[in-house]
Amino acid sequence: MKNILEKYKNENQKITIILGSGFHAQGLGTNSILNNWEILLSKLSNSKTFTKKHTLDFEQIIIQQTKSQNSTDEDQAHAIEKIELKNIANFINEEQKWVLAQKNRFNYPNVFNPKYVSDVISLNFDHTAEHLCNIKYGNGEKIVWTNESSFTKIYAKNSTSSIYRRTSFRKITDHQGNEIRFWYPHGSVLKPDSITLGANRYATLVSDTIRIK
Repeated sequence: MKNILEKYKNENQKITIILGSGFHAQGLGTNSILNNWEILLSKLSNSKTFTKKHTLDFEQIIIQQTKSQNSTDEDQAHAIEKIELKNIANFINEEQKWVLAQKNRFNYPNVFNPKYVSDVISLNFDHTAEHLCNIKYGNGEKIVWTNESSFTKIYAKNSTSSIYRRTSFRKITDHQGNEIRFWYPHGSVLKPDSITLGANRYATLVSDTIRIK
């Protein structure tokens, strides 16, 4: 990654980084809820066996909890789903706090420099990458993180697509005005209702994405 940044630096171009669970796997290994779905989902269920089709696994957890309450009501299932999304957000937030409190222990890539990166599309729900911008680079430069609690929404002109109503970014800026926009298309722990889990939510997201291409 550093070699790629150096290449674009020399060509005076900026790049977009797409982050998946591998970002946390490099920093933490594979036993954190930030990159291991089985560990995260096991906090919601007594089951330790999952299909690895995690959208379906999550839905199965909701179905089981609904049945355990002797209910088949769809509204009840939605209420349980909302509670579990908040639980997921809380679990991830706690793990994020623990990681950031001792971030120098971990092997995260030092690549989030707004001089060379324009956008980060994070497929994760946490905001660890944003906080890791608050580090000093080799020349002693310090990146200033701004807009901690705000999202900037985007709207397409005359569009009613729900993806535009959901899509927003957060921004960090350095002292020279260079910025990186962080996008969370699968949702964010700061807005638990936006977290995309379950086949229905994920299918809606994919459908909206295809519609605007």
